[in-house]
Amino acid sequence: MSAFLRVTMMFGSVTMLTLLVRIARTKVTALELGPDGMASLSQVTDLQGLVGSLLLFGTELGIVAVVTDAYTKRSPTLLESTLRLVRTRLVWPSALLVLAVAASAPWWCAQVLGFEGHTFPIMIALASVALSTAGRVWNSALTGARVFKLLARSQIAEALLSVSVVVPFILLWSLDGALYSLAAANGVYLATRWWAFRRTPPPESGPDNTLTDQVTIRLLMAFGSATIFLGLLGQAGTLLLRRRLIAGAGIDDAGQFQAVFGITQQYATLVLGAMSSFAFPSYRAVSGDRAALCNLTNNVLRGVLLVTVPTLVGLLVCREWVIRVLYASSFSSAEWLLRIQLFGDFFKMAGWAIGGTILASGFLRWHVSIDVLFWLVLLGVAEAALGSLGVAAASIAFVCANFVTFVSVWVFTTHRLDFKINRNNLKLLWLGFATVSGTNASLSLGSLAGYVVGPLLLLVWAVLCIEGSEWRGVREYARSKLGNWRG
Repeated sequence: MSAFLRVTMMFGSVTMLTLLVRIARTKVTALELGPDGMASLSQVTDLQGLVGSLLLFGTELGIVAVVTDAYTKRSPTLLESTLRLVRTRLVWPSALLVLAVAASAPWWCAQVLGFEGHTFPIMIALASVALSTAGRVWNSALTGARVFKLLARSQIAEALLSVSVVVPFILLWSLDGALYSLAAANGVYLATRWWAFRRTPPPESGPDNTLTDQVTIRLLMAFGSATIFLGLLGQAGTLLLRRRLIAGAGIDDAGQFQAVFGITQQYATLVLGAMSSFAFPSYRAVSGDRAALCNLTNNVLRGVLLVTVPTLVGLLVCREWVIRVLYASSFSSAEWLLRIQLFGDFFKMAGWAIGGTILASGFLRWHVSIDVLFWLVLLGVAEAALGSLGVAAASIAFVCANFVTFVSVWVFTTHRLDFKINRNNLKLLWLGFATVSGTNASLSLGSLAGYVVGPLLLLVWAVLCIEGSEWRGVREYARSKLGNWRG
């Protein structure tokens, strides 16, 4: 079993725990605060997110890259100088800025948030963004050091400690307690990441590869500017797409599309979370060795497909239940949109597995250009087909955009990074697509046909594509976790 698949299973377990904790916390919050309190709390949470997004200037990915370089080049001084630079040039100025924003809250928070009172708890919640900002630095350092077990343990500790603090605060002090709990959660986030980093071994000593502060800043800013631009592009593109759907198809159909988009985003967290934690620093570590990079990319691609294909088949077969559980019966018409959009998710996952090498190898402009191409195709196809196809145009555009992105990254990495998909992965890729397509086609005969055909096709795919060592790896992992739980 590949290292990526092991990391995916590990972080998948952590993600499930985090989701359960989040559901429990949301349930308690809703019961205690009611709709009005939930709306007020959401306003402060969104404001925290807005303030936090403006700090560190998007340099987290750059921190991951430099820390990975420090461990790859065996340079403790590079690690120390980078973290010192980040603390002095980014963390402390960000903290002072946040404290200034929090201190000025009495003069503007009622107008911005839309409700009166609770000023002091709001100030504390805003000031705590400084804690989460410092925690993001440690989280990036842990990712760059590739200490995945320590990172997973810190995430588990964060989830358990947060809920143990948040729930009593809400039960004791209602909305004020919920606002204070936002600050407490940020403190827990910082503490758990600092705890994990303190237990991370430093890079082995080797040749002195320390970069000058100017070079480090340029590297951090290069990744940061790309991250910020793509984030803004994504938000603007999503806003424009929804606006066109509301105008062209109606607000109800736009809501159906949003439900489908939300479903695909939730399950994608499992794979993409592992990709961000494992794939990028691992790609970065071998970016100078094209043969090693090609081998690693094939391993990651294989792991992504082994997780994605069963997930897509499961969502197709159980689509009605998934929509009812996550939303309501009024969203039943989203079912056929989901059937279309899952084709796009297949190419999105495969494309991201390959495309991560472009960013890790420093081709930032090409990475940004391909993302711009994605949005041009998505918005262009949706606009062209909206009049004749209605809301389905958005889902079809999503498939087209992800297919074009997949082809683009495949062509680019083939010509610029000497990447070639190996024969086993080609079989896994195309038989996986055939399995998803066959399951989708069977649904036209009714849900019962899908319950029979989907698992049958998935079984055939598994027998033809999954190797014996991968089956054994999954069994051994399950046994070890079950043994730990019993112990």
